[in-house]
This record gives sequence, structure tokens and C-alpha cells, in this order.
Amino acid sequence: MNKTFSVALLACFLAGAGMAQSIVPTLTVTGEGRASAAPDSATLSIGVTEQSEAPDTAMAGVSAKMETLIARLEAAGIAPSDMQTSTLMVRRDYEYDQGKRIELGFFAANELDLRIRDLSKMSDLLGALMADGANDVGDMHFRLEDASELRRQARIAAVENAREKAQDYAVAAGLDLGAILSISDSAAPLVTLPFPVQEAPVIVEEAASTGPTGVPISAGDVTAIGKVTIVWELVAPGAE
Repeated sequence: MNKTFSVALLACFLAGAGMAQSIVPTLTVTGEGRASAAPDSATLSIGVTEQSEAPDTAMAGVSAKMETLIARLEAAGIAPSDMQTSTLMVRRDYEYDQGKRIELGFFAANELDLRIRDLSKMSDLLGALMADGANDVGDMHFRLEDASELRRQARIAAVENAREKAQDYAVAAGLDLGAILSISDSAAPLVTLPFPVQEAPVIVEEAASTGPTGVPISAGDVTAIGKVTIVWELVAPGAE
């Protein structure tokens, strides 16, 4: 056999043996943690709709009602920066009867997105807005203005959860946890529990009213979910 080839083959064999000896057993575990707190603000949309024989009459109707709603919101302390028009439309309105299209005039809508920073006002404010003419209310979401501390608590809980699971696996395998080789975070968005269900907006039929009535509201909790994946080195019991 060629001596050069033999030496090269031996070198490869020794290198492979060295690599095999340097392989370190590892354990990869994903942990999850949660932290919850009561929300301190909410977003929602309120709107007014109007039907009329002429487009300008329909738009004038919703405009007048929206001006009343905005005045109510300003009187309640809602800042202009927390109000934003999200829908403004006027279109022909019609229906079908036995395949025949029947013209109904024109339909107009004006919708406002709101942020309410004082939830103690929310129930009475919604009742007052509906009494003032709001007949399309929906898309409500509760939130925490500053969720940084809540997210921190969730991350810490996620790491603790991962370490607890990793310790269980290591003990079951007759090994100890060594050094942490890597940590990767997969942040999850804040959620409101119980999870919101997609529902149709609240449609309030126009009716005689003796005055504003508070609308029952349940804010629930806002929950931060932390997720982390950690890779540990596994070592023999008692090894440093």
C-alpha cells in the first residue's frame, strides 16, 4: 500500500475519533410562562348610519349625529388624539325581492375608532353615546398601556418552566444539567383572556329612550405569554 495514502488514511481515522470524543450530549427544551394583569384601557369603534332618498340627505344625517357623539366624547375627557374616523361612506341601498332589485335610496355611515383610557367611564359613556344616536358599536379590545413589566414577568416564568422541565429530563436520564449553550426567545403578543370571539357588531335599533343607560362591560385580564427555547449541556452526575 502506498505509504502516503496509509498515513493520510490514519490521519483521517484519528481525526474522526477525536471528533467523536468531543461530541457533547445536549438537551433542548422549550418553556412557556404567563403573567396577567387587569387592563387599563380599551379600543372600540362607534358609528352612526342613516338611510334617505338622497345621498346628501343621508350624509347630512350621519354628520349631525357624529358631531353630537364627538361633543359627548370631548365632554367626557376623551382627547382628540384618541378619536379617529375609520369609515365614511355613502352608497345606493337596495334589496332583492324574487330576483327583482328594489331601490331603497341611499345608505350613509360614519364610524369612529376610540381609545378609552379610563375604564371606569366606559359603561356610562357607551350608554350615553347610544342615547345620542350611535347605532353601530363593536370591535372592542382591552389592553395595557405599558406592558413591559408584564412581558418581563412572562419571560422569567418561561425560563423557570424550561429549567424545571430540563431538570426532570436530566434526572430521568441519570445526568446533570451543565452549562447553557443557547437561549432563543419567541415573543408572543398580549392576549385578553378569555380569548375574544369574532362576533357581529352590536346594532342598536332606534327606539324611544328615557335617557342614557350604562352598558355592562367585563374587562377580564390581559395576559402576556413568554416562550423560550434553551439548549443545555448534559454532564455526568457530579461533573464540573
